[in-house]
Amino acid sequence: MTLGRYILIFVILTSFIGLQAQSDSLRDIYKNQENSLPVRLDAFYELINEQFYVNKDSALLNAKEFTKASFKLNDSVYIHKSYMLMAEYYTVIQNRDSLKINLESALSYANVPELKAECMRNLGNWYQVIGNEPKAIRIYQNALNIAEDAGSGSLRVKIKLANNLGNLFYAFDKEKARTYYQQEVKWAKEYGDEMLELYALGGLSYLEYEMGIKENAISSQANILNIAVRKEYNQLAANAARVLGYMYQQEGKIDSSIICLNVGIQKSRQIADHINHINALTINATNYLTLNDPAKSLTLCEEAYEISKTNEFVDGYQYCYECLAEAHKALGNYKEALKYQELLLDETKEYFSTDKTAALAENEVKYKFQRKIYADSLQAEQSLQLERQEKENQKTKTSVIIVASVILAGVLILFLIFAFNRNRIIKEQKALLNQEYLNLKEFTENASHEMQTPMAIINSKVESLMQNPSLSEDQISDIRMIYTSTYRMSTMNKSLLLISKIENKQYPINSELNISATLHEILDEFEEIIANKHLTKETYITPDVKKEANDFLASTIFYNLIKNAISHNIPQGSISITLTDQGLKIENSGKPLEENPELLFERFKKSSANENSTGLGLAIVKKSCEAHLWKVRYLYEKELHTLEVNFG
Repeated sequence: MTLGRYILIFVILTSFIGLQAQSDSLRDIYKNQENSLPVRLDAFYELINEQFYVNKDSALLNAKEFTKASFKLNDSVYIHKSYMLMAEYYTVIQNRDSLKINLESALSYANVPELKAECMRNLGNWYQVIGNEPKAIRIYQNALNIAEDAGSGSLRVKIKLANNLGNLFYAFDKEKARTYYQQEVKWAKEYGDEMLELYALGGLSYLEYEMGIKENAISSQANILNIAVRKEYNQLAANAARVLGYMYQQEGKIDSSIICLNVGIQKSRQIADHINHINALTINATNYLTLNDPAKSLTLCEEAYEISKTNEFVDGYQYCYECLAEAHKALGNYKEALKYQELLLDETKEYFSTDKTAALAENEVKYKFQRKIYADSLQAEQSLQLERQEKENQKTKTSVIIVASVILAGVLILFLIFAFNRNRIIKEQKALLNQEYLNLKEFTENASHEMQTPMAIINSKVESLMQNPSLSEDQISDIRMIYTSTYRMSTMNKSLLLISKIENKQYPINSELNISATLHEILDEFEEIIANKHLTKETYITPDVKKEANDFLASTIFYNLIKNAISHNIPQGSISITLTDQGLKIENSGKPLEENPELLFERFKKSSANENSTGLGLAIVKKSCEAHLWKVRYLYEKELHTLEVNFG
C-alpha cells in the first residue's frame, strides 16, 4: 500500500470519528429560530462544508437554501460564502465550467482584501489546472498585490500565493522562483508560524541546491534539522536529515553525510516513517561502500529490506535489491549479487506492468546490463575453479574432449535446425509482436484516459487540504509530496494521451489555418514571461501565411516550440521567430546540449536536468508535424539553438 493511500485512509477515518456529533450540534444551532440569522447561517455554512464529502446531493440542496437566505439578508459576506459553497460542490463533481463561474461570482462579492486575494488565488488554481500557466501567473501576481495592500491581515494568503508563483516559475525561471520562495520565507517569519517558515525554507533549499547555490542550500537544511531536532518535530527532522545527508554525499562529505543520515534513521524509527527510514538506510549504505566497508553497507541494506517486506513497499524493494546486489558484489558474493539483480529486474517489470512507458525499457536495459556484469564476474570465478580442477584431473582430459566434441556436434545440429526453421520462426514472432503492440497501444490509451478524472480529484483534494491551517507537520509534509507527484503525473498523462491520439489519427487536417495570426496570439500569452526573463525578442512574421492544418495540433506545435525556446534560454538572452510561406524558424540563445541532438525528439529525452519536465514536449511536436506531413529539425550554430518546421 502506497503512502498516498495511507494518508487518504487516515484523513477519512479522522473525519468520520467526530462528524456525526458535530453535525447534529450545527444543525440544532441552525434550526433554533431564537438565534439571529447571521449566527444560524454561520452554523449552516460549516454544516454544508462537512456534507460535501459525505453526501454531495444533500450538500447541494443545503447550499441552494443557504444562497436564498444570503440574498434575503442582502449581506455581501454571506453572498460571497454562498458562491464559495457552490464552487466547492462543482469542485467535488469535477464541473470546471460551473466552478469558474462561481469563483468569479464569489470574487465580485469579496469586499475584504484578503477574501478577494484568496478568491483570485482559487481562480489562478483553476487556470493552472487547465494548463494556462501565463494566465495563472498574472492572476496570482494581481492577487499578491491586493494582499500586500491589505496589510498583516492577509499574511497567510500571501504565503500561499508566493508558494504558487514559486512553483510555477520553477520550470522556466528559477531566479524568479527563488525570489518568490524568499518572500514566502520572510512572510512565514512575520506570520509567526514556525512550521510554515521551516517548510518554506525547505522549498528554497531544494531550489538553491539545483541552481548550484549549494552552500546556501546546505546551510538552510542544517538549520531546519537543528530546529526540528530541538523542537522535537520528528517528521520534519527525518525529512531534513535525509535530504542533508544526500547533499553532503553528493559533495563528497561522506562523514557528515553519515552523521545526518543516522539522525534521519533514528527519527524515522521513532515515528514509524518507513519510506524515510528505507531511503536513509540505502543512502547510508552507499556511503559505506564509498568508504570500502561493504559489510556495514550490507547490514544497512538488509535492515531496509526487512522494513520493505514487512510493509510491502514496492519502491523499497527496488532500492534494496539494487543496494544488496552492490554490497554482495563488493564482498565477492557474486551468486547473491546475481540473485538480487534478477529480483530487481522482475520487480521492475511488475512495477511498470500497468504503465508500458519508456521507463520500463530504460530500467530493463540498465538492470540487464548490471546483471551481465555480475554474471560475467560469477562466470570468471567459476572458470578459475574449472582450471584448477582440470590441473588436478589430467587423466580425464580425453573424456572432456569427447564430451566437448559431442556438445559441439549437438550445437551444430541445433544451429542447422534453427537455420532451417528461421524464416518460419521470424514470421511467427513478427505476428506475435505486432499483436502485442496493438494490445499495448489500446491499453495505454484506455489507461491514460481513465486516469484523468481520479488525478484531477486527487489534485483538488490535496489543494484543499494544503489550505487547512489545522494540519499537523506530518500531514503537511506528506500532502506536499503527494501534490508534487500527482501534478507531474497528471501532466505526463495528458501528454502521453495526446501523443496516442495523434498516432491514431484522431485530429483531421481539414481546415485552412492562418498561421501568422496564431503565432501572434501565442506570443501575446508569453509576453510577460519573456519580459520577466529579460529576453530580447525579434519577430519576422509574414502576414496571412495560410496552410491546410488542424487548428489544435498546429497551435500545440507553435506553443511548445516557443515555450521550449524560453525555458531553455539564458538570462539576458535572445529569441528570434521567423515565419515565411515555406516554414517557421525559432532561434534562441542557450548552453550547448549535453545529450545527442538526434535523440532530442524522442520521448522522455530532456535537454536539461529539470525534474519538472516530462521530456514529451518535442516528441509531441514531432508527432504533430508528421500528421501534417511537415518536417522538423534541430541545429546548433554560433551559440544559437534553432528549431525549423518546413511546411513542405
